Amino acid sequence: MKRLSLLCVFCLACAFAMAQNIPQNPNKTDKKKRRQGAWTLTYNKDWAETKQKDSIAFYRVLAYVDDKPQGITTDYYLSGKKQWEARLTADRPKEIAEGKATWYHENGQVMTEAFFVQGVRVGKEVAYLPDGTIAKIVYYNQQGQKHGKEFTFDEAGKPSNLTYYENDSIIPLQTIWNNAVASYEAQRYAQADTLFQEVYLMFKGRFGQDHENCPPALSYLW
Repeated sequence: MKRLSLLCVFCLACAFAMAQNIPQNPNKTDKKKRRQGAWTLTYNKDWAETKQKDSIAFYRVLAYVDDKPQGITTDYYLSGKKQWEARLTADRPKEIAEGKATWYHENGQVMTEAFFVQGVRVGKEVAYLPDGTIAKIVYYNQQGQKHGKEFTFDEAGKPSNLTYYENDSIIPLQTIWNNAVASYEAQRYAQADTLFQEVYLMFKGRFGQDHENCPPALSYLW
């Protein structure tokens, strides 16, 4: 019990020491209470703002002009490692990102790369494991809805599953199968080949390689 207490004290001391190393900025406001210049904001593990040093888990460094964020806003883990960066056009009451946003694992490897237009996630998003191996690729339409293919990968970086989306709704696997068969029967073999490979990946990813519908998909490929 004594050792546990000492460990807790040690962890709190480490957290307090790291909090002491957070960059200090003026955090000034003008007469209209608009934020101006360089600011440092601190957050707890749930990303709620806090000034209690023993609850700080992340911090943000950014600059304001007339209450509007300027340039690149960067978030950090308490350790000082970068956690996220993007350009914000607003941060209150809602964050509005513009352009590329990048999240990082604490070891410095990229976690996720995404793109935003006026705060809406659009286009291709790629996620990575802490060792840099690709984990997922997903696409979003202009409304921020999943649209198109979502690939997931195994720990070796090989495709392990595939899901089709249309405006945030999953397209049934049977629909993809029917499209593949129709393409084959219409002698659009290149298109059919791609669809059957994807159907096989979907069956294998969801139900396992021994699922009864895997062999029919493969039969079209051979």
